[in-house]
Amino acid sequence: AFFGRILTLVLDLVLLTLSIFYCIGQRLTFNLALITECEGRAIEEIWRHSYESRTLIDGEVVLTAESQHGHTSDACFTTNLIETNTDKLWRSNQYQYAWSEERITVQFVLFAIIA
Repeated sequence: AFFGRILTLVLDLVLLTLSIFYCIGQRLTFNLALITECEGRAIEEIWRHSYESRTLIDGEVVLTAESQHGHTSDACFTTNLIETNTDKLWRSNQYQYAWSEERITVQFVLFAIIA
């Protein structure tokens, strides 16, 4: 009987933890970040970044298409205010989360109390 009570307590704690995480998850919103909003950069700053990210082999600068056009995995080194980093778009996912702006409803409060 003692082990049955301990098992019930452990099961209740696991279910309580799952319910709490579910309540928190209901209050969060997740967005897939595909487009980066950038602040405008000066041409000199973009050139300096392109020069610093050049390709070096055995201590010598090697001209490649990436180094000539300043293609790097760093975001926002462009004069455009919006950038889509295609390297990250196809090879990884970036998510942004924020607390939901919606009002807390009665159903949410009742579920939280019951849980």
